[in-house]
Amino acid sequence: MKKRKFLVWLSAVVCLGLCIRVSFANDELTQALLKLPAPPALNPFIRHSVTTRDDAFYDVFKPPSDDASIGDILDYWVYWANVGNIYTPKPTDKVLERIKNEIRKDHFILLNYINLFQDRDVEFVKEIYDEEVASKKLDRWWRQTVRNWLVYNSDYFTSELFELVQRKLAETTDYVEGKEELMALAKFDWEKAEPIVRQLALDNTRPGLQTLAKWILYKRSIETGDEGEAERLREELKKIAADKSQKSGVRDLALDALFMEKDFPGRDDWYFSLMNDETLLNLKGERTNFTGLMTLIQLSEPGKYKNKMIELLRSDNRVVASAAAYFLLSDERALDEKVVKELLPLLSDPSWIPNGELRQELRRKLVWKLLKIKVPESVPSLILALQEALGNYKQSQSEASVQAIYEIVNALGNQEDSKALPILWETFAKFASDSWRKYDVVVAIFRCGGFSIAEQVDAIEKKLLIEGSSFSDLETEQKRLNPADQIKVLLGRYLLQDSKNFSDELVFAILERVKSLKKLNPSLAKQMRAALINLDVSAINSILLAELGDGSIDVEGVLRLLINRKKIRQKYLEKVYSLRNKNPFADGFSSCLLEKDYDAILEGNSTQAKAALLACARLLRAELPIEKVAMLLKPENKLLFDAAIKYLEAEDSPQARQIIWSLYPGQAKILGAIPYFGDRPPDELFELMGELFETVLPYGRGVLYQGDNHSRIKSLKEEEEKLQKEILEREDLLGIYAYNGNIVRIYKDKATFTWRKNKDFQIERVLQAEELERLKRYIAETQADLLPPFFEDYEDTHGEYFVDELLMLGKAGGRRVFVVCPVIMRFSFWDRLEDIFKDFQKKGGILRYALQDVIPNLEILYYGEKLRIEGVWKKGNDFRVLVKDEEKLKKVERELEEKIDALEQYGEDSEEYGQAIEALEIKQQHITTSYSWRKFENGVLKDLTVEPEGFDTTPYYIIGPFIEPFAEHVEKWKRKNASFLISVDSDLLIKKDLYSGKEEKACFLNATNPYLSLPVLSADGRWVLINVEGRLKKCDLQTNKLSEIPIDDGNFQPIVYIPALSKFLVANVYFGEEGFEIEDFEFGFEYKMLRNFYLVDPVTGKATKVNERVRPLAQQTWRPLQPFMGKADEFWVAEPDLKNRKTVIGIFNVRNFSFRPVMTLPKIAFNSTNMWVDEQERKVYIAHGGNLLRISLP
Repeated sequence: MKKRKFLVWLSAVVCLGLCIRVSFANDELTQALLKLPAPPALNPFIRHSVTTRDDAFYDVFKPPSDDASIGDILDYWVYWANVGNIYTPKPTDKVLERIKNEIRKDHFILLNYINLFQDRDVEFVKEIYDEEVASKKLDRWWRQTVRNWLVYNSDYFTSELFELVQRKLAETTDYVEGKEELMALAKFDWEKAEPIVRQLALDNTRPGLQTLAKWILYKRSIETGDEGEAERLREELKKIAADKSQKSGVRDLALDALFMEKDFPGRDDWYFSLMNDETLLNLKGERTNFTGLMTLIQLSEPGKYKNKMIELLRSDNRVVASAAAYFLLSDERALDEKVVKELLPLLSDPSWIPNGELRQELRRKLVWKLLKIKVPESVPSLILALQEALGNYKQSQSEASVQAIYEIVNALGNQEDSKALPILWETFAKFASDSWRKYDVVVAIFRCGGFSIAEQVDAIEKKLLIEGSSFSDLETEQKRLNPADQIKVLLGRYLLQDSKNFSDELVFAILERVKSLKKLNPSLAKQMRAALINLDVSAINSILLAELGDGSIDVEGVLRLLINRKKIRQKYLEKVYSLRNKNPFADGFSSCLLEKDYDAILEGNSTQAKAALLACARLLRAELPIEKVAMLLKPENKLLFDAAIKYLEAEDSPQARQIIWSLYPGQAKILGAIPYFGDRPPDELFELMGELFETVLPYGRGVLYQGDNHSRIKSLKEEEEKLQKEILEREDLLGIYAYNGNIVRIYKDKATFTWRKNKDFQIERVLQAEELERLKRYIAETQADLLPPFFEDYEDTHGEYFVDELLMLGKAGGRRVFVVCPVIMRFSFWDRLEDIFKDFQKKGGILRYALQDVIPNLEILYYGEKLRIEGVWKKGNDFRVLVKDEEKLKKVERELEEKIDALEQYGEDSEEYGQAIEALEIKQQHITTSYSWRKFENGVLKDLTVEPEGFDTTPYYIIGPFIEPFAEHVEKWKRKNASFLISVDSDLLIKKDLYSGKEEKACFLNATNPYLSLPVLSADGRWVLINVEGRLKKCDLQTNKLSEIPIDDGNFQPIVYIPALSKFLVANVYFGEEGFEIEDFEFGFEYKMLRNFYLVDPVTGKATKVNERVRPLAQQTWRPLQPFMGKADEFWVAEPDLKNRKTVIGIFNVRNFSFRPVMTLPKIAFNSTNMWVDEQERKVYIAHGGNLLRISLP
């Protein structure tokens, strides 16, 4: 009896201990989930699509119904609108109208569907095009693409078509240049086309054009109902197609005419008769291969001719049988198991296709098909083919034979038949030339059952031990491994790349290994378990549910269960219900798996279950009753309090926000996703979180990834913190609206508007009451405080993204509305908001620098609006500034834009296009006239004056996609001395005498592409450095000999010549750096785009790497550095720190690259060319953002 009581007591103690441990583990798990980001709500203004579709979705015979979801319709038809010249389904009128409605909302997507439109839809396309021409909201390339479609598919541009036809027909060689143009002209303006067509039809000297003309006449006779003429032309076209003496392109053109136009009686029989002509199987021109007889197969419904081709495949006529095999293998859409079985003799019977070259081509196509489908009967034939290929390699050792071997190896792997194992092991042993080839063979061996479960587990363990979870360079890793480990690592790599490789038996075996490794190697055990979870292997759900029940599950397991919640409900519903009351976490979490029964948990007694529910519900955006969640906000239970707060933040409704703000009175707490709620997930959870987001939002993965890719998000948060601090510190400041550098501050007695011209200064003025009311009305009408984040992604965006937020902030709290999207796809909400602030900016204001808060004696000598100061020079009383005339420049830019827009009507090879480019180049040179040097006196711009000696202030300016910068006018001081100037003309260096103007050739650059840098000349006038097509080269002007400077670190550009060292400074050019933004480039920070500096001795050609201390020398663009006290080796330098937004002014020594700081200016960034030091006055003059500043040296 005593023993029994003791056992009961002991059992209770053990149970209690386990419960306590599970409880602690559950709390830690809940805390870990609360640290993860939560997805935002679906934004109704966002166009979205399912990211991946099963191939079956695009079945040519099963388009979405008229009333299908718009997402299905858009996804299906964007595929079929862009598949090329094959048989395609046609959308119904209703579906097409639904697509048009989406295009009306977003003009950009017209390009995705434009090929669906026919003659009756031209007016719709033209209407969209005209709107964009007027608004210019979308890029020029978009307008050009749509216009090109209209040229070939409407009667709006037939005059242009006529000119194109005349020019292109003259260029015809083997095939027919101008075919599309002439056919379009004939369709839309027969009056213009007929004389050309009639003339070409009689021209026997140009058979290609004559055949084209007959095609057009044949097409027109069918359309006009002239059956006699159609029959006559049809017979002529048949003769051309059958004429072996004709060129391939001509015969192909005749076949196209007969197959692309309306069917005619006897066409199929005539087609089958042509299969006896072996030459029609391989129509080749000088520049292209033609489709020939395949055209009819491609344009017909998939499988239409399959049975007939199988019948012909059995013909005693091997030419016909070869043609049938060719057509069957070329029509992927109809190449199924039945067809493949008929074609298997290709692999084993050399006599089946007499033409050896054709047989090899067809064999390869068949092997490629066997990579995709399983045909058990193919294995013996593939084995024979592999034996033959190995024999061929032994004789020739050609790359073609190598490729053939591994294609067959992969095809055998796909058949998953153990009969292939002997030949595969033989291939690995005798022929494993490199690691990737070995990999292919190991994969095939695995797929054919060549590795036991134990060997597979060993392989995964070995791979993770040696390489970890990453996939490093395969070739490098394999070289240092013994043969046995090579096989294991290769197998492990393959297994870990796809969940389909994991059988249930393998999963359980891995988990057993994990158990045994937990004490021996915990890190490896964790890696192996994580691999199963990340890959989402089929058996993992059951295992994770068991772990959930016993309290041993981790964060990765929880995320996988949430991702798979729909699958789990389908297969393990009873098991989910059985989790209730297992432990508090499982109790609360199970409701998230079921996506119901939330109230029961919220009304229950377990605080841990409630916390678990809230932690998971925020990740799924599950709708919980706000009032009940609010009741859980009791500070005595910190975990539950945190979970409730986190849930309400992610729920993001006005009611939820009010509850949160009430808990943080007077803290101006900002809510709203940016673009998700919370911080970035840890690296090891990032992919799982992406999967989870995708189950909540159609574009969820993109939200997570874009939120991780933009440095602008960090700066937005910093700006928020500044505004929070400001509104809390100033009692009279009631509210703030902020967007893209525009800030409206609402005080008790007024409202002010400031806008940031750059990071260092802003303009401020009082906002009128009606202006404030306009902004408030827009925010109220658009219900901006309810909007989720805006997100859009698109592949073809050239990397230009718009990232910002609208912040609405008061002392009680605030909310942000975030946006990230390609610049070319901005949402109308943001465009209209931008227009409001642009109108506010037009009224001007008072200039203020942030530096004034630190250095009150900063003098603003000039505020540049229409006339901006871009540079400064001073010598005694001679005070000159470089001025940019903004109005004049904008006028030139507008004229340039108009000229560029006018180019849209010309093709790039047209005569008119060339003339317009020449005129545009001349016009662009007028940009230079927008800049001038002027005297500066008493804060006023005075008369025009000359440029200071040694300066070169020609703007380096590019406008439009067609024009290169005027490099011959830029930075001349770097490539001239007292006697001559060096320039580049095509692939020659030119030496131009400064007095006589006479030019003489220097070095021939031997450039095939026009990728040249600006040349830099040495002070003695002997050496020139230049980058030619990515390689740094030097030219000896005494011998005109060009030679290469050997530097292996990348693409180097000459930067400047350093007289004190008699050497050139060169560097890598690159794009992007932390803290760098486009506005910094506009204000002279292009030198920040350089790294990896070298000094090059031109005499010896030796390049010596130097450290970043030489960077000030790279600042010399439009002028050299200002000497310090007249010295030749010391200069005044301004070193900007963009990340911390400060600039250090000091003295730089070019001999030892030392830098002596003189003063530090916080909250401003500029470089050496933006400043001038008056050493007698001890004043620094700074041209910054169009303004002129002055500050005293210490």
